Amino acid sequence: MVSRINGTQVNLRRIRGIDAPDICRLARDREISRFTFIPRPYTLENAEQFIKLTQKHWRSKRAYRFGIEDPKTGRIIGMIGLEVINYRHKNVEIGYWLGKPYWGRGLMTEAVRLVLRVCFRELKLKRVCAHVFPQNTSSMRLLDRCGFTPEGRLRKVMLRRKRWQDAFVYSMLREEYGNVDQKCRSGRPTRAYFC
Repeated sequence: MVSRINGTQVNLRRIRGIDAPDICRLARDREISRFTFIPRPYTLENAEQFIKLTQKHWRSKRAYRFGIEDPKTGRIIGMIGLEVINYRHKNVEIGYWLGKPYWGRGLMTEAVRLVLRVCFRELKLKRVCAHVFPQNTSSMRLLDRCGFTPEGRLRKVMLRRKRWQDAFVYSMLREEYGNVDQKCRSGRPTRAYFC
C-alpha cells in the first residue's frame, strides 16, 4: 500500500507517533465528535493509542487510515480511512473527519478524491461506501459532490454513546469512478468536481 499521496491542497500520508498532539488538539473539538465515534473527552493518550492501532491495522492490511496533511506545514489536519476492507467482495467503507479550523475550503473534497484513487486504482475494489448520521448534512453534500449515490437509510444500525442511531448509506462503484475520472481528463464538466 502506498504510504503517501500528494494532492494540491492536501496530502494523505501514514500517521506517526509525532502526530499525536495535532490529532488530539483537533479531535477533542465537540464538533468533531458530534458525528463520529471519537471518544469524548479526547486525550493525548487516546491519540497515541489510535496511532498504534492504525499502524497495527496497516501492517495486517485490515484497514488503512491516512492523515490529511497540510502540505505547507506537514502537520495533520484531519483523518480519512479505509475501514472494514472486504478483499473477497472487493468493497470498503470510508470514514473521515477534518479539524474545524479547516472547514469550508474544499480540503475534504480533495481528500476523498485522493482516497478513491487508492480504492479503485491501487486496491482494485468494486465498491466504496460511507455511512452518515442523518443530522450530518455537510457530509451528505460532500459525498454528493464527490459523485457518490445515496442508497437509503439503515434504521438503528449503529450504537453510539448508548443510543441506537440511523445512518444513510452512500456508495460509488468502480465503473462510476471511471466515468467521472474520464470526464475530468476530457475537460467536460462533471457533477463530482474531480477535475
